Amino acid sequence: MSTVKACGKCAKTGIPLHTCGRCRKVSYCGKECQRGDWPIHKYSCREPARNEAEALADASTKHIEDHHREFREIIAKYGLDQGDRADVISDLLTNKEANEAVSVEDFAKKFGMTEREAYSFLAFIDVGIKYKEEHLNPNTEGFMNAMK
Repeated sequence: MSTVKACGKCAKTGIPLHTCGRCRKVSYCGKECQRGDWPIHKYSCREPARNEAEALADASTKHIEDHHREFREIIAKYGLDQGDRADVISDLLTNKEANEAVSVEDFAKKFGMTEREAYSFLAFIDVGIKYKEEHLNPNTEGFMNAMK
């Protein structure tokens, strides 16, 4: 049994149809019908699903962008890039004498923020340090590839 395609607005058949460029699910006989159907179609019009790997990559990128935005908001909210605060953070995070990581609770108290904000800030710093160690160390292959 074959399915006859019809215009998504006027239901005409047997004529050349143009598929929606976004969702590729609905076809129209012309721009007039496509524009006329848009107030209804826009609620169901979505880009077609891509393969799982691309979807995961997009989700990962969005997560990183969201975390970076939150990181920048915390910096701005608490003025962590103002005056000597950046130096205080650096000293706190690189205190070789203590030889232990700063706790989320202590960091939050030191800068007057919530523990959730402190955790988010420190997690972003940790990601940056790991990236630097893996990719920007002049003695590693990752650094050499980044320089090409």
